[in-house]
Amino acid sequence: MTTPIIINDCHKIHIRSLFKSRNHQGILPGCHLPFRTYLSDDGFWLEIVGLGRWKIVGQPIGNNVGDHSEGWRRPQWKAFLYVVGQDGKRCKFLLITKDLKRAGTRLELRAVFRSQWTKSNNRRKASRARILRQLGILHTPENLSLVFIPYLKPKGQHLITYENEYDPNFNKNADPNIRLVQRPFNMKLRKFYRLLNRLNRTRGRKITNPVKPLPIYPVRKHRLDIETKALLERMARNRGY
Repeated sequence: MTTPIIINDCHKIHIRSLFKSRNHQGILPGCHLPFRTYLSDDGFWLEIVGLGRWKIVGQPIGNNVGDHSEGWRRPQWKAFLYVVGQDGKRCKFLLITKDLKRAGTRLELRAVFRSQWTKSNNRRKASRARILRQLGILHTPENLSLVFIPYLKPKGQHLITYENEYDPNFNKNADPNIRLVQRPFNMKLRKFYRLLNRLNRTRGRKITNPVKPLPIYPVRKHRLDIETKALLERMARNRGY
């Protein structure tokens, strides 16, 4: 199986950026290749020296006649520009390989993004590695059996006693796959819970020890002041409750 062209490694030429200026020829940014645009009887074309030419088509934006409601936000010519490949399909940008030997649209070159080419298991490990770095957890992302939970110590219990409950060396009934995680400094609790939920979710679907997600939006109890509470009690006594 041949390795496809990766879009992330190619020079991406946006058609819109080429037509912001009035120059009909110049040098492509990034790859330093000469190009020119010209109008012929069969349409408008973009030509790159040594690589080929592609047809440029436009799609009007809204009502081009008498529509000045958001004219300052719209392009000068009020149209989306697309490049047409040899397969007849339109794309917003043109790709040029790193060796500067091939050029074309994404569908024409059958190019894919790096995330599409990477296997799902490798993507999952890379995602776990990023989250582990954010949380400052020193564990390898390859171990998908670990479950990370925050410190939820009951009030009045000693910290060492709480940690020993989850440590298999002190408690034979403790789960060896559970790891306690402390919230990093200057990280909000909502973000901390969201990262832990994402970290536990990237373990996969076929797991033997699923974990319940943490509530990101906890329900907060409203506090009643003394006067309001006394008023409610007096109203209840007057009504015979």
